[in-house]
Amino acid sequence: MGKDKLITWGKLLLVLALSALLQALFVSTPATAADTTFYVSRLGNNADGTSWDTAWNELDQIDWSVIQPGDMILIDGGSVACEYPVTVTNSTNTPLPAGCGMEYNTALTIGASGTADAPITIKLADEPERNGTVRVFGGRSTPLPYCGQSSYTPDQPGSGRGIFAEGRSHIVIDGSHWSGIMVYGWKLGMFLSHHGENHHVTLRNAEMFDNGSWSADGVPDEEALTGSGSALLYERLILHDNGQDQFQTGYKRPVNDAAFRRCWFYNQRPHPTVDDEPFNYCRHSDGIQFFGDLTHQNITIEDCIVGPGLMQGVILGSTGRINNVMVRNSLFVGYHGDADNAGFVLDPLTQHDGYIFDHVTVVRDVGATHWSIYAPGSGHQVYDSLFVGGREISIGPGMKTGNFCWDIGDYSGVCDQHADPWFVDPDYAGVGEGFADFDFTITNPAIPEGVGTSITSVGQLLDATPPTAWISDLPAQSECPNVWLSWDSADPAPGTGVQSFDVQVSDNGSAWTNWLLGTPAKNDVYAGSAYGHTLGFRVRARDQAGNVGGYSAPRFTSIVDTIPPHVARMAILPRAQKPPFGVYWWGADACSSVTFDVEYRVGASPTWIHWLTATSDTHAMFDTESPQYGQPYYFRVRVRDGAGNSTVSDPVSTI
Repeated sequence: MGKDKLITWGKLLLVLALSALLQALFVSTPATAADTTFYVSRLGNNADGTSWDTAWNELDQIDWSVIQPGDMILIDGGSVACEYPVTVTNSTNTPLPAGCGMEYNTALTIGASGTADAPITIKLADEPERNGTVRVFGGRSTPLPYCGQSSYTPDQPGSGRGIFAEGRSHIVIDGSHWSGIMVYGWKLGMFLSHHGENHHVTLRNAEMFDNGSWSADGVPDEEALTGSGSALLYERLILHDNGQDQFQTGYKRPVNDAAFRRCWFYNQRPHPTVDDEPFNYCRHSDGIQFFGDLTHQNITIEDCIVGPGLMQGVILGSTGRINNVMVRNSLFVGYHGDADNAGFVLDPLTQHDGYIFDHVTVVRDVGATHWSIYAPGSGHQVYDSLFVGGREISIGPGMKTGNFCWDIGDYSGVCDQHADPWFVDPDYAGVGEGFADFDFTITNPAIPEGVGTSITSVGQLLDATPPTAWISDLPAQSECPNVWLSWDSADPAPGTGVQSFDVQVSDNGSAWTNWLLGTPAKNDVYAGSAYGHTLGFRVRARDQAGNVGGYSAPRFTSIVDTIPPHVARMAILPRAQKPPFGVYWWGADACSSVTFDVEYRVGASPTWIHWLTATSDTHAMFDTESPQYGQPYYFRVRVRDGAGNSTVSDPVSTI
């Protein structure tokens, strides 16, 4: 083959390669879209789930094959939110919400996982007419049997799990507001893997009740929430009146890093024949239980109410270990009739070390025969907590300071002092009507402010009303450069109290920008304002429950300047020199730029002669047509600010 033909074939191959490359670039298969929003509604036509019109019409109709990390699934909750918590006042009623929310009759079985930076989010829609309540109903409308009930025949057996997330990770399930998702009538409310395969799972704003199974004699069993894994967050949950425990784990794999924040665990439904006991007292119904011989670690219980109506509020351990436990700002209410046990208990067969109880209140019945808290081991820390009623408190050795006890035996040196807290309302019924009618706010001035939990009532825990805030001190005019202002707030009853403020500023009509974020202070000084500008300020408040109010009406102040420049100086001149020579000066003002009037006089003459006027320069060459040799020349500068205030320097001289 000749050289020319080789070149021709080479060119042809090059053209074919470029053509293939271009085809790959421009005619390739489209990539799957990420961060897509999908929709579920009983009113949808069950098509592709990409709009409310084409929404999947049941939870089991979600096409998980198209769900990618970063995607969001919005669920229609109807136009009316269900009241929370669901009232369960006797053994014969049906604890079903009525006239509210949107009911789904299949389980939410999660079929995909997100990633660390792109979780899959499943939440109640936040738009009007759809932000009511998602009701995930398992079909059993007859309440679980009470202990010893005979001839129990439910209208539907109830099976499965309302939310099934086995093996899934990086998932957020959010009801958007208290009880925004209700799970009831199932064998089990929510199930995570027993094998510890769930990581970074969040369940928020959900209520679970009347989930469980029963044996042949009608005895209730099973819990609201169970499973294991790591990085688990349970927030704003209401778990109550389920077959046995509200939360239970301890199966085949341990829990590592689980937090319960702003949750309420309790039993309200009374037993019809055994006074002061809940319907499921024979099942040793607890709030949070870790059992078995596993080693769990990094458990946080924060801003929660545990009880009443539970056998034990929290029980950690059987023959295993539960390490690194923090209980902070939480209220334990221990009423449970004769079967009462403990507010918080660690199994005595296992050594537990290094627990922290920080601003905890435990209220037990006076004269109760069981513990307030029983925590053997060592290295425990107990700070600023309150223990009232019960047989005794027993916490192993460690740091204990700022604690108060009343009507309870203290055999381990927990409490520094003993004082009746004088609760606002210490009355609560245990189970049935009025079971949570209490306010354990301390009114005795002998107990310092800040002892015990800040959450003293159910109303405070469920606080969903944001505080209001206002700018309370801002004059019409403010002296430059510092604007002094203060602000305040109100958190409507039964508010949790204001935690912090965000303050914004607008300078001369500019966009609002953040000045202070998350500050607990109620006053401050805004520095750096400029003469002639108008500054606006507005504030919003955040309460202990995390509710954030809207920004207040703005208040404005005009910046005035009545203070002369604070710097006016001339540079020292040589003792004698020949013109022309350089003269230097400078000045400064806190609020505006300055200009300079430079003057001089000669010899004994008292008259100052204008040399430079309203200059912004800070030096110049001095010369004169008729120099008076041998005579002293004096120089001074007048520094003038934007408001016309001036300061004159001391004179300097040269011959």
